[in-house]
Amino acid sequence: MNIDFGQLMARWAKRALYVGLIIGTPIVAIAALLNQLFFSLALAVPLLLVANAYTLAALEQVRRRFDDVDRLREEVRHFGSNNSRIYRNDTDFYADVRMSVAKARESVWVSYIRQFRENAPRIELERHLEACFEWARRDSRHVFRRIMSSGTAAEVMTTGRRFDEQQLEYVKAAEDQGFNYLAKVLTWAPMHHTDSYSMILIDDEEFYFVLSGAEDEFWALHVNSRNLAAGPLRDRFNDLWREAHSLRDHCEGRCDCVPER
Repeated sequence: MNIDFGQLMARWAKRALYVGLIIGTPIVAIAALLNQLFFSLALAVPLLLVANAYTLAALEQVRRRFDDVDRLREEVRHFGSNNSRIYRNDTDFYADVRMSVAKARESVWVSYIRQFRENAPRIELERHLEACFEWARRDSRHVFRRIMSSGTAAEVMTTGRRFDEQQLEYVKAAEDQGFNYLAKVLTWAPMHHTDSYSMILIDDEEFYFVLSGAEDEFWALHVNSRNLAAGPLRDRFNDLWREAHSLRDHCEGRCDCVPER
C-alpha cells in the first residue's frame, strides 16, 4: 500500500497547531491578565491567534495542492500506461491494430488517404487488410468501412494487383455472403499530391492516427479516448464517407473519379 507521507505530515501538523491554539491561547491570556508577563505580551495574543489561523489556512491550501497534484499524476500515469502510444515502425503499429480490430465489438472505420510509402513493408499492411476482412466476416453485426483516395486506390500490392481491385474483391465477397465490408473512393484532389493522414476508428472508443513523413520515417499515434473517437473524428469520417464514391463505380469507371491507369 502506498502512503502519502507529505499529506500525513500536513495532517498531523494541522492537528498540533489546533492543540497549541486551544491550550496556548488561554494560558497566554491568563498570564497577561495577571500581569505575570511583560505588557507587550498582551499584544502577542491577537498576533498569535492571527498567526495560527494563517498557518492553518496555509496548510489547508498546501494540502489541497498536494491532492490536486496527486490526482493529476494518477491521471497522467493512467493515460500514459493504458491509453496512448506513439509508433515509429510499421511492424509494431500493425500488430497493435490487428489486436484492437480482433477485440472490436461493433465497428471498424478506416480512412486510407495518404500515399503508400515506397519503402514500407507491404506485407504488414496486407496482413492488416486480411484481419479486417476476417473480423467483418466473423459476425453480421460487425460493420467495416474503408475510405481511400483515388491515388491510394491505384497503389500496387505485393501480388501485383491494385489496391482498389483487391478491396473490390472483399466488397463482392461481403455482398455475396451477407456481412458488412464496405469501401468507397474519395476524389479530393489535394490529397493526391500532398502528405496527409490515415485514421482508424474502433467502436467509437479508440483511434489510430498515421501521418505521412519522409520515406525512411513512420509516425503513428494510438489513443483510447471516447471523447475524441466518438466526437470530431467520427464526424470527420462521416463527412468523408458522404463525399466519397462507390468502390465498384470507381473501378468500373462509372463516377467522376476515373481510375488512374
